Amino acid sequence: MTMLPFFAGPERPTPTILIPPGPDFAENPGLVRWRAWWFKDGETVGGIELRAYPVVKLTPAGAWIDPDAYHDGSWQFSGNRRWVSDDGGQAWAKPTQKAALLSIAVRYQRWASRLARDIDYFLAAGETLKVLMPDWAERSDEFARMIAATAERGAR
Repeated sequence: MTMLPFFAGPERPTPTILIPPGPDFAENPGLVRWRAWWFKDGETVGGIELRAYPVVKLTPAGAWIDPDAYHDGSWQFSGNRRWVSDDGGQAWAKPTQKAALLSIAVRYQRWASRLARDIDYFLAAGETLKVLMPDWAERSDEFARMIAATAERGAR
């Protein structure tokens, strides 16, 4: 895998973008489509892995890919197929590495929105619990402090 620096953090190793090496992974939407995934490095997110998926058949609006194929010198196909759009924002795999990286950033934004809604709901539920079950008030406050401490601590 080729490692490219992504951004540096003071308390942790520099995250990387992993890209498979070799001619079978060139930027060619007729041959492969790309999806970016988070990868763990121990207990932290170590960076982003770009995974290539072989194009099985091109269509006027996209391509059929094999999402379960693997590469060990040549593509080993699973027989499974998944259609992906050339220009759809919701496409599972993208025509270029750059589009795949943008896609993971957009997915991260949606993830943050879901977490914010969940935390708001969690904190409101804690306030309700304190009113309806006063014997749980101290524990409810403790759980809210856990959430706040995690937010303050940030990325590990």
